[in-house]
Amino acid sequence: MTGGFGAFGAQEDPDERLRSRCCRYAQKHKLCCCLVAVWAVLAGLGIGTFAWAVLDSTKEPLYSAAITSVSGLDPPAAARDDLGRRSTATLDPAFNLTLRIASRSRNYGACLDAGAWLDVSYRGVRLAAAPAPPRLCAGRMAAAETAAPVVAWGAAVHVPGFAMDGLAEEMRRGDAAFDVTLTVPSVHDHRQGKLVRCMARRAGDVVVALGTPCVVNYVDTAVAVLQAAARSISLHADSFFVGNLYTIRTTKVCSSAFWW
Repeated sequence: MTGGFGAFGAQEDPDERLRSRCCRYAQKHKLCCCLVAVWAVLAGLGIGTFAWAVLDSTKEPLYSAAITSVSGLDPPAAARDDLGRRSTATLDPAFNLTLRIASRSRNYGACLDAGAWLDVSYRGVRLAAAPAPPRLCAGRMAAAETAAPVVAWGAAVHVPGFAMDGLAEEMRRGDAAFDVTLTVPSVHDHRQGKLVRCMARRAGDVVVALGTPCVVNYVDTAVAVLQAAARSISLHADSFFVGNLYTIRTTKVCSSAFWW
């Protein structure tokens, strides 16, 4: 009797057996679901990190320029034609410029290497030009400015009468505005370079000018330079103008350009 009773007591309840099987099944699949969830999270993080890195690497730097001072723009005695219009005047201007470059990337700095060129114009009339600093670099998410002014100058620049009248009046009022253009040659031998236009910069208005980013256009810099040369030659055919020198040099030099 005792043995039979023991055998009967050892029998497993069918309901208990079913519950045990269900628990093992649930635990097994719960583990699988956890592994899948962890894998999905890791994959999402990896894809997100990669996408963020790619997006961060494509953030172009910001450029700005300011005119700290200017000289040589005093208008000569007005010579006028029979209709009373001012004749073309000749100037020897010099502009002291400050450049700023700022990286927007958390992984990469930004540099303006040798080969870039600056020019200053008024109402479409090119007045002065100069090479950019040999190397200007900013760290990640930082900005850098030229330590000393960059002097852009022109010699015997012919300024049409209509532009000279406007320039003389604006200089008298103290609100003459000039356009500063930075030409950055193509990078790694491809043809796309940068034409950075800093519009309406007033002499002495340094803080505002450096805080206003310039407009960047991606262009074939060789073509842009040749077009600038044609305009410069037609406008200043009888004078030496450093801008003509600039149009020759920038076709031969390559540079790389890599606020806050």
